[in-house]
Amino acid sequence: MLLLALACSTPPPASPPQTSALVAASPVEPGETGAHGVGALVFVPAWSSVYVGDGNRTFDLTVTLAVRNTDLDTPITVTSVRYFDAGGKLLHAYVESPTTLAPLASAATVVRESDTRAGVGGSFLVEWSAATEVTDPVVEAVMIGSAYQQGISFVREGRVLERRPTPSPR
Repeated sequence: MLLLALACSTPPPASPPQTSALVAASPVEPGETGAHGVGALVFVPAWSSVYVGDGNRTFDLTVTLAVRNTDLDTPITVTSVRYFDAGGKLLHAYVESPTTLAPLASAATVVRESDTRAGVGGSFLVEWSAATEVTDPVVEAVMIGSAYQQGISFVREGRVLERRPTPSPR
């Protein structure tokens, strides 16, 4: 499966928001971008807030996006992780350069509880590729928050939007 980056009309903020960068195993070596393999584009719903009570108040949540390479033998490359608000506006692009995840390795991106810009309809687009056929990675978001002796948590798994084989070399 091959993921191709989507063009976004809204650039990320000039200064990075208070969120962590993608934590990953290692950067990709030059020429090692999965150009002869497969990849996918994955959509992951993410809530930085949920409505509570009568719907006039929100409960803020920390969002952790995880990308887990499930293949036992082959690394995958995460080429893009983009975070969008409820209106589809790009809030932040997390991957500055492609990052390789070894077999069974994982990477995480955290959106702090105080960063509520995405609101109740935020989402991630994650792109990954591999040099050969691999088992699909698990891409999911975990939302969690607690306040006033109450807590809430839930998980949403990503949905593949596009699968494409990479063109073979000429």
